[in-house]
Amino acid sequence: IHTGGTIASKVDYATGAVIARFEPEELLASVPEILEIANIDAVKLGNMWSDDIRPLHWNKMIEACQDAFNSGSVGVVITHGTDTLHISAAALSFAFAGNGGKPAGRIVFTGSQRSSDRASSDATENLLASVYWAANGPDVSGEGDSAVTVMHAGSGDGICAVSPGVGVRKMHSTRRDAFQMVNGERISEITISREGLSHKPVSSSQERSIEAPTKYDPAIKIAQFVAGPHLHADLLEAAQSSGYSAIIIQGTGLGHLPIENPNGDAPENDKLAQ
Repeated sequence: IHTGGTIASKVDYATGAVIARFEPEELLASVPEILEIANIDAVKLGNMWSDDIRPLHWNKMIEACQDAFNSGSVGVVITHGTDTLHISAAALSFAFAGNGGKPAGRIVFTGSQRSSDRASSDATENLLASVYWAANGPDVSGEGDSAVTVMHAGSGDGICAVSPGVGVRKMHSTRRDAFQMVNGERISEITISREGLSHKPVSSSQERSIEAPTKYDPAIKIAQFVAGPHLHADLLEAAQSSGYSAIIIQGTGLGHLPIENPNGDAPENDKLAQ
């Protein structure tokens, strides 16, 4: 399932910019070894940068995954830009398992930190490992593995990390191993060698049943703010008066906000607290 991103891009040497221009068939053709791992149908949802993806695109991914499972596929790979790859992976995890169920097959998100036409690109191994996991990974339990990310485990070649979509985050703009777990552990690692691909054993329960996914309501608007010296009460009031469904504030430390005024010289904090 092709959405675009760096993995589908080439460098425009006239401008130095990276342009998303690969079609899914071109991407597959560039890695012919993939056809030794699985039979693949390519579906194009777009050639988008991940920064442009909205809830309506999550719904399109959900539909494409469900269509694939209904047609007999055992797994899907979603190629995606890396900046918000972990957010989309979490969104599909909640869509398929948020109500206590699980998807009918494996859902894998992958991308690349460096465009596919660069010698240092991580695209080939990420794609090989993702298709391998989608086709040969363990049965989905629904406990953190409903949608996973498969990206490089280190700066070198040969090992890709399988991480739960609800627990991984992009931590660097260019490193191959930018995707790291936050307060959790990887599900497995996939080793790529001349002998083929293999993965570390995974133990999982099979108590959940397969259920239809829940889609997102694109009409729901959530305002997002960052706690700090420039967070003011009128920003929250503006979001409230504009009809936002919820407000999320990324707090500092353990979720702290600038709402204390011990010296009496920060009336902005008093207003925010009110």
